[in-house]
Amino acid sequence: MPRRILFMLFVITLIASALWGFTRMQKKASLSAPVDSPTLLTNLKPSAPDAPDPPLLHFTLAGLPGKMADAVQLVVRPRRALAALCPQTNGRFACILVEATGPEHYVELDAGLRQEDFPFLKQFGFVAPPPQTSRTMSIFRSVSKTAMNFHEELGDRMIVLMCPAGDWAALRIPMPVLNILPPAATAPSGKADPAKDNF
Repeated sequence: MPRRILFMLFVITLIASALWGFTRMQKKASLSAPVDSPTLLTNLKPSAPDAPDPPLLHFTLAGLPGKMADAVQLVVRPRRALAALCPQTNGRFACILVEATGPEHYVELDAGLRQEDFPFLKQFGFVAPPPQTSRTMSIFRSVSKTAMNFHEELGDRMIVLMCPAGDWAALRIPMPVLNILPPAATAPSGKADPAKDNF
């Protein structure tokens, strides 16, 4: 009888020892696991805010852009035209939007401007026009330049876009930042700069 009691006590001791070892291993594992504590989170650097979107060109029939659009519409009637005008560091940037007769998306640039300067052209599928259409779009550019009192030597620049009127609402064109060199000569003393206050 005493041997049986001793054997049972030995078995109980082994079971207790095994449970104690298992509990200790579980505690170590829980301590070594990563913890999303407030202290750790405060050491994380906040992500940089997104850069603000550049302002968009505003096409209108009001003011000086309206006069430019009217000059083009006299040539393209019954089709329509709109114009946008914005200041640059030197001079002004103008964009003329003309209704196309078909699905074409054409762009005519002033000398010295490149399509790479205007990423939206590729986005919306604008390409250089064929020679005959290019000559026609040059007329649009000429009459609108006359209407805005265009001065290339003072930094004024223009592009002409032609596409279906149904696509106009989807055109979101950011104002460009053109690195136009300042004019070589300033306006004569006492004479107003013709590129100033023309908006």
